Order: sequence, then structure tokens, then C-alpha cells
Amino acid sequence: MRFRRQLGAIRIITWIGFGLVITGSLASTGHRYWFAGMIGAAVSLAFFLPHVFWYWDVRTDRLVHRRYFATVVVPFAEIAYVGPLTGKMADFAGAVKWVEMRKADGVRMIVQPADPDAFLAEMRRYLPWVTLNR
Repeated sequence: MRFRRQLGAIRIITWIGFGLVITGSLASTGHRYWFAGMIGAAVSLAFFLPHVFWYWDVRTDRLVHRRYFATVVVPFAEIAYVGPLTGKMADFAGAVKWVEMRKADGVRMIVQPADPDAFLAEMRRYLPWVTLNR
């Protein structure tokens, strides 16, 4: 099952806002409106791309993290902990919906799915002995 990053109103407003700021800046400095509009649209698209190319895929034997053009594959046999964030990052206000995945060698991966409960339920399906509830 594939889990994407959260897509909320704040992100969409930010994308459109940056595009409009760039468009207005270029148009006010004498550039043609069509050129300014195209650059603004390209900037908005550049902010949208991380949402498309950034996801976590829970398969039957491994967790696959795709981030732009890099892929990290973690076999379930190497996972030692999946659950709420621990340590200093747990105090960060934005980290409420983040999930921590820790390998047996101590390497951590922070997962930011749109639905952390569904992600934990899917991981619990394959790793009931290491997955904790929120």
C-alpha cells in the first residue's frame, strides 16, 4: 500500500502564493505578462513535485521509500521499531503525525504519511511484534 505526504490547504496556498509572488515581481519589473505567468506556474509546479515523487510503499516483505529519484529499500527483517517519534524531535509541534521507523543497527527514518494511523495499521499487519500504537 502506498502512503504519500500530507497534502493540506496550507501547502496548496503556499504553492499558489509563491507562484503569484514570482509572477507579480516579474510583471512589475517590465517582463511580459505571459512570460511572468509561465515562470509563476513553473514555480508552483516545482513546489507540487515533492508531493508526487515522495512516498512510502509498504510491500509484503519490505518498506520502500521513494524520494524524488532516490529509492531506499528496508527489508522487514531489519526493522526493530515502528511507532511514535522518540527523542528530541518528538517535542517538535509539527511532528505530531510523524512516525519513526528504526532499523536494528539504529538508523532512523522519519515517515510523514497523510494518514499515520493507516500507515501504522499496515505496518502492524506485517510486523506486529515491532509496531506500536499512537
